[in-house]
Amino acid sequence: MSLLKTVLFGLLLVATPVYAAIDDDYSDDTADEMGPAAFMWPKDRVWSASMDNTAPCGSSASVGNRSEFPMSSGKVALVDQYESYSVQLSISYLSNPTKNSDFSVLISADDFADIERGHTCVSVPDAASSVDAGQKATLQIKYTSDWEDDEDETYYACADIQYVELTNFDVSVPCFNATNSTDSDSDSTSSSTASASTSTSSSSSDDSSGGSRLISGLSTITLMALFVATSMALVSS
Repeated sequence: MSLLKTVLFGLLLVATPVYAAIDDDYSDDTADEMGPAAFMWPKDRVWSASMDNTAPCGSSASVGNRSEFPMSSGKVALVDQYESYSVQLSISYLSNPTKNSDFSVLISADDFADIERGHTCVSVPDAASSVDAGQKATLQIKYTSDWEDDEDETYYACADIQYVELTNFDVSVPCFNATNSTDSDSDSTSSSTASASTSTSSSSSDDSSGGSRLISGLSTITLMALFVATSMALVSS
């Protein structure tokens, strides 16, 4: 066995238990720190199990630090641990929205595909012409899931943002599609294959925000799996 193969084989032996540990950690964390779905980016408000069915934001937290968000070509990254449907993305320009009527629909449930388990990247309509750089806003996802007690319930999550010109936006948004469909007849776009940018956001994160730890675990698992597969292929060559 060549030196290269020996090294790769050694790395493979090290990577396997690390992968297993990450997978175990992922399994332990998901149900405790988010609802059926959440914003991965922009950073969402801290999830609360007792409030996740309460409009408009499914959280007892008030407006916190706002993520910079581009006025054009914006995207949101969503993470889902249980199939969700009738998803709607809305926005409020109030400093502290307190009810659903404070929000205007950006993407209706009719135009928004169901969210399968995993990661979903969604393009957001450009800011209205009346919106200037510096404008504060809150994004909301409203969706249905039978996550609890096998009964359909409405869930909410919010992410607070501040608009900036695209030329001044330098965050690498962790936006990609890697979902696991439970429906054999589902569209081929719902797959376990990652696409688009998988870079990590340079914005600040909080382990207790819904989805932040889940996405970290899944992203690491994906990269580790690719590494292991590549190593095995080289070792066998």
